[in-house]
Amino acid sequence: APGTLRITDFPKELHEMLQTHWDTDNNGYISIGELKMVAERRELLHQSIKFLRRSVLVLAVGLTLALLAVFGLTVMAIQITKEMKVSTDGAMLTTNGQPLTVANSDLEVRPDGSLVRRGSSQHRLQNCLGKGLDANSTCDVPQ
Repeated sequence: APGTLRITDFPKELHEMLQTHWDTDNNGYISIGELKMVAERRELLHQSIKFLRRSVLVLAVGLTLALLAVFGLTVMAIQITKEMKVSTDGAMLTTNGQPLTVANSDLEVRPDGSLVRRGSSQHRLQNCLGKGLDANSTCDVPQ
């Protein structure tokens, strides 16, 4: 038939592959339509491979960036822990061995030792002191 190739005209080693993948109508001939279909499948396969390569590259870059971020955060966490020490009795110490102090945003201690609301020297908490309050008790601070 014009515009066709006989499979038997090809080397014997190719017969099985040509019959399986190229001769879609199993008539022993490879037509132009079948050649066109094989070329289209090859092009689709090539595009798929190209897309998958790009995807792998993007994922590899993303993974590398994520690993670098984790590494950076780990280094930063290690640096932060170097700023603090714990003594043998459990007290937090600064890097020079002094006890760690933190400020209370609501209360302050006056020079005479009294505890007062921060920003106002008239609201003392002396009515709470010395009452034998336990950890679950509350104390109203006068306004």
